[in-house]
Amino acid sequence: MSFTIPDHIVQASHRIEVEMRLDLAIFFYVQWKMSLGKCAEFAGISRYAFQKELANRNHFLNISEEDIRHDVTMLEKLGI
Repeated sequence: MSFTIPDHIVQASHRIEVEMRLDLAIFFYVQWKMSLGKCAEFAGISRYAFQKELANRNHFLNISEEDIRHDVTMLEKLGI
């Protein structure tokens, strides 16, 4: 599925398409609608660049409590 944002909407926003894609990707990520990798892909930038842009806009990485517990368990198993 794909959709097109009409030129007059892009022009009215005073944003270029690349900026709008990034804005939408950040919106989807912050709302927990898409993963970091998928949002970076949608924005057309690397995961690192997307993470950097999130930080620049004062957004944090989405990580669930379950993910944190898993990471802690793995670190304990490794003796770290």
